[in-house]
Amino acid sequence: MRSIQFPLRLYLWYKKVERIPVHIIIDLLGAGDDKQTIKKTYPNITDDDIRACLAYVSILANEEAGVDQ
Repeated sequence: MRSIQFPLRLYLWYKKVERIPVHIIIDLLGAGDDKQTIKKTYPNITDDDIRACLAYVSILANEEAGVDQ
């Protein structure tokens, strides 16, 4: 997975030049964009990157709800 975690933020890094905040990917998914549309907008993103974004948000939601993993 091509990612690095900062406090309260996760960015996807590409070639150490472009970084995409996870919330952007989640916002696009929430707005109804599918993976193919996101991959056209961000050509370097992979299906695994999108799954990593969803997993990260799931962890945050579980922490907020007090759910142990």
